[in-house]
Amino acid sequence: MAAQIMTDPSLYLAELDESTTSSSRRESEEGLRRSLPDLSDDVFEEREGMVRNLVIYACADRERALAAGSPTVRPTWGTTAVGLIDAITAIWQAPVTPID
Repeated sequence: MAAQIMTDPSLYLAELDESTTSSSRRESEEGLRRSLPDLSDDVFEEREGMVRNLVIYACADRERALAAGSPTVRPTWGTTAVGLIDAITAIWQAPVTPID
């Protein structure tokens, strides 16, 4: 469902409105911004979208495989989370290549 919401403009805007009013989401974003002071607002927003898509689609892919009885790369949801954490960390800590 989350992947569908992300790709449907009308559903995405409704979800975005609801999620941005959450105090816990705002506090999390503010804390993340403080921990990454060297990222410009544009790069931060770009990477935030990358992370959001990674989490949603990685979970959707795993759910699809489990529902189909297909093998998954990682044996459990816990190990899937470990892989996501590694990838998310890499996205946030990647160097920024200047664009001319």
